[in-house]
Amino acid sequence: MPFSLYYGGMTHEITVQEELDLDHLKEVVSQFRRAIEACDQAHLPSAFQDFPAGACGDTALLLAKFLEQSGFGHFDYVFGAQEGKTHAWLQKAHLVIDITADQFADVDQRVIVEYGSAWHTGFQEELSYVADFENYGDDMRDEYRATYARIYARL
Repeated sequence: MPFSLYYGGMTHEITVQEELDLDHLKEVVSQFRRAIEACDQAHLPSAFQDFPAGACGDTALLLAKFLEQSGFGHFDYVFGAQEGKTHAWLQKAHLVIDITADQFADVDQRVIVEYGSAWHTGFQEELSYVADFENYGDDMRDEYRATYARIYARL
C-alpha cells in the first residue's frame, strides 16, 4: 500500500517497496562513508584532510561511481549555494543522497538518503550534470580513479 510524501510543492506516492529500497540504498551509502573514514587521510587528496568538511564535491563524484557499479544507475552531481556557503550532493529526480552534509552546523545526519530533502531545497542550484569523473581530463580522472581504489579497498 503506498503512502504519501509531500516535497517539491507536490504530494508523491511512495510504495513500501520503494521505502525498503531506500533503506538498502542508505546502508550501501553508509558503507561508502565508513570506507572513506577508514582510509589513511594522508593517502587521500587534500580535500579529504578534514572530512567531511570541504570534501563534498569529490565525495559526490566518488560515491556516484560506487552507486553506478553497485547497480543503482547514474546520479546527477548537484552544486548549490546558500547564504555564503556552497555544497554538492547527488540527486536522481527528487531523491537526494548526501554523505557530507554534516559538515554544516545545522545538519546532524551523517548520511542523507531521502526524497525531497528540505535542507537541500534551501540551496540555489548553480550546476547540475551526470556525476561521472570518467568524463574529466586525464590527470583528474587518474586522481579520482586512484582515490576510488583506495576507498573501495576499505569496503
